[in-house]
Amino acid sequence: MYTRLFGYLGTAAFILTLSGCAEPAVKLCEGGCPDGQICDIETNRCIEWRPPECPKDMGRYMSLAVDSEDQVVFSTYTRRYGDLIVGRVLSDGSMDCEYVDGITATRDDDVGLYSSLALDMFDRPHVAYFDRTNGKLKYAKKSGEEWTIVTIPHATAEDDIRGRASSLAIDSEMLPHIAYWDETSGDLELVKKVPEGRWAVERIPLENRREDWPKTFGGEVGRIVALVLDSKDREWIAFRDMHNGSLKVAGRPGDGWTVLEVDPGTDVGSWVSAALDSDGNAAIAYHDRKNGTLNYASNQDGTLKRLVVDDGIITFENGAQHRRPVGQHCSLAFGFDGLPRIIYLDGATLDLKLVVGIKGNGFEDPQIIDDVGTIGFFSDIKLGLNQLQALSCRYSRDNQGDLVVDLAAYQFEAGISKLGGGW
Repeated sequence: MYTRLFGYLGTAAFILTLSGCAEPAVKLCEGGCPDGQICDIETNRCIEWRPPECPKDMGRYMSLAVDSEDQVVFSTYTRRYGDLIVGRVLSDGSMDCEYVDGITATRDDDVGLYSSLALDMFDRPHVAYFDRTNGKLKYAKKSGEEWTIVTIPHATAEDDIRGRASSLAIDSEMLPHIAYWDETSGDLELVKKVPEGRWAVERIPLENRREDWPKTFGGEVGRIVALVLDSKDREWIAFRDMHNGSLKVAGRPGDGWTVLEVDPGTDVGSWVSAALDSDGNAAIAYHDRKNGTLNYASNQDGTLKRLVVDDGIITFENGAQHRRPVGQHCSLAFGFDGLPRIIYLDGATLDLKLVVGIKGNGFEDPQIIDDVGTIGFFSDIKLGLNQLQALSCRYSRDNQGDLVVDLAAYQFEAGISKLGGGW
């Protein structure tokens, strides 16, 4: 059972695809903008300065966590202003937001893509994200009312591009671990802050690594890296291998890294979400772009189990079948009953869907959670104190033809027992 809580409406300069921002062929806002306004490069129109409340354009690259009072905290990127935002869903369904990084008089600083948020044991937010202007990985932490923002140091050349597809986790000592792609080298890397205060960077060893790496993703990509920490603070990274299109998981069960192939592809993992089950084993929900399906992989008694959760096939009354793409923008979480829940986008109907695991094996039939407008983008789901909490983005058009964002929140039952039975 689920409950839809609210929607927040606003004008957006979003696009539904994940292509990069091309420089316009015309002069931006020729003649300049009046005082109190800036030029929006997406529409080539002067727009109002950032409002003090939540902006009308936010929702891409959203990441959420649930604090000790069962309140949803989220990070997101506003493309209209090029800023990183951290907000909260209040008890009355409204939202409270603050601009964390990218606040300048122009759009020169474009930061906040691939935001990944986590809370420490004192409910302090930590966010990893990509600075597109400078091509660097950044990290922000709030203590009291102040944010500390750093660009993660790296030993390679300063002009290297790194930090896209970042995923953050906080360990038991409240230290950050961040997995991400080094776009220039084609390496999957992990950086973490050690107790002495310095940042330590490691490269994840990949077989069949292409030396002819094009040194660019060719635009923005989806959620292709997911980092979780087990009870011993060991990292487990589910990721799309950009060199061959397979889905892999890297971990350190002992000394050194072990990299396992979960799905050979050849075009899987364009959206990846990972979580630990009630036994502490990693499970992965992911989109198979070649076949247009939502898939699920898990460790059951030491054996990799992989299955198609939603094949995207619809059968008409005359018996004819049609396959539509499903599984993009997927997010995975486990309830108190130990069963997985996955929310995701139906790419054909543009609805938000949910599937719930069955004890023993398999999943129930998919159900539509929201079919109002275009909904299901950049979804995220996490377990709170009493239920599963989720956010998802809805898109529509206003009278001027601009995209409009409706950030919707949901609550899902998480099982009657906190003693999950595992698998």
